[in-house]
Amino acid sequence: MKTKQSELATNVPSKTSKKSRANRLILLISFFLVSILVGYFIRRKIQINAARQLVNNCSLNNNCFHIISALETLIQAQKNLRSFNFTNANLEDANLAKADFYRSNFSHANLSNANLAEANLYRANLYNANFANTNLKNANLTNANLKSAKNLTPTQIKSACNWEKAFFKGRFDNEYDEWIIDKQTNQQFIQQIQQDSDSDPEESVSCRKWKHWSQDK
Repeated sequence: MKTKQSELATNVPSKTSKKSRANRLILLISFFLVSILVGYFIRRKIQINAARQLVNNCSLNNNCFHIISALETLIQAQKNLRSFNFTNANLEDANLAKADFYRSNFSHANLSNANLAEANLYRANLYNANFANTNLKNANLTNANLKSAKNLTPTQIKSACNWEKAFFKGRFDNEYDEWIIDKQTNQQFIQQIQQDSDSDPEESVSCRKWKHWSQDK
């Protein structure tokens, strides 16, 4: 009997010691994982802030070096890109899908081979921008300024949403510093595209998400 009691007494501290080591191991692993997550979020915050600064420099000083990677970082983080100035920016091959470019200025920008699928281009200034092979599928073109756009085909236009509410014809009034829309010519141009069945996109266009953007804001 004494021998069994002695064995039990010996096993108790042994089990307690194992449990204690297991708890310490769990704490160490938890601390390690939390450190990794905190480090990731800190690095991500630094990357986003740096990207925002690059975009701001492009907008304010026309210094658009590394602008594509900065924009893609901000788009992935779902950051606000409204009302920025990308005049003359080279955005060739940029992945700008689903970005919110509400009222942003892309005049004279190079958007060739860029992906603007599902992007919000409401009231965006796209004057004289280069659209060679640009993907506009399901993008919102309500009140977008597309006057003098380069390499923009009817098929590209009709692959977007609310394109009938975009502006294609007009002139800039220097005295009032604003665009004057030639409503009659603009409507005639839209009707020509509508009647051109050869330019109808092969895939259906989904515009449900832009329904409430179809009206002027």
